[in-house]
Amino acid sequence: MSKKLKGKNRNKSRKKMRLNTLHKKETYKKKLISRILKWDNLILKTKCSIVNKDENIENILKDMGRILYYSGGVGIAANQIGITKNIILVLIDKKKPTFLINPEIVFKSEDEIIDSRESCLSYPGIIGIIKRYKHIIVEYEDENREFHKQKFSEFNSIVISHEISHILTGECDLYKIWKEQIEENNKKSSLSAKIENNENDI
Repeated sequence: MSKKLKGKNRNKSRKKMRLNTLHKKETYKKKLISRILKWDNLILKTKCSIVNKDENIENILKDMGRILYYSGGVGIAANQIGITKNIILVLIDKKKPTFLINPEIVFKSEDEIIDSRESCLSYPGIIGIIKRYKHIIVEYEDENREFHKQKFSEFNSIVISHEISHILTGECDLYKIWKEQIEENNKKSSLSAKIENNENDI
């Protein structure tokens, strides 16, 4: 039988336990977030495949839920964590986690376009203004594989459209902006190098 700790020793023991718990939590958090693929990873450019009715995707959904929670994002697509399946998870109205399996946009409010200021977990630090439809109607299955046809507007339309672009085209709109920034920076570096070389020649 272990000896019962008292006074300062008991407080030290409790503090150590709290620190160990916090450390484990932070380690777990970092491990999950590290699964988010970034930049030029080929899987991010892969068009995802349909989820069949008999497929067991329970673990995929759990992983997506945990990773989105710890990442602090408002949406994530399956291929962002290396799974090329037509699954996205979004926070409806920034708070309600909603899975959309095999989502398909069947209506777009082409007469109502909004400028959306967006970022992406796979392109950290990149922010761009993307034109989005103010309203969309999406057909999808939920995590229980029940069919839905639902209208989404404004914030929800933006987030869902962003995530669907990941799985249906294999190319996030912010990828193009990131690439343009790289090309622009390369041009500036090249121009700067030419100027320096010319100065040295004088």
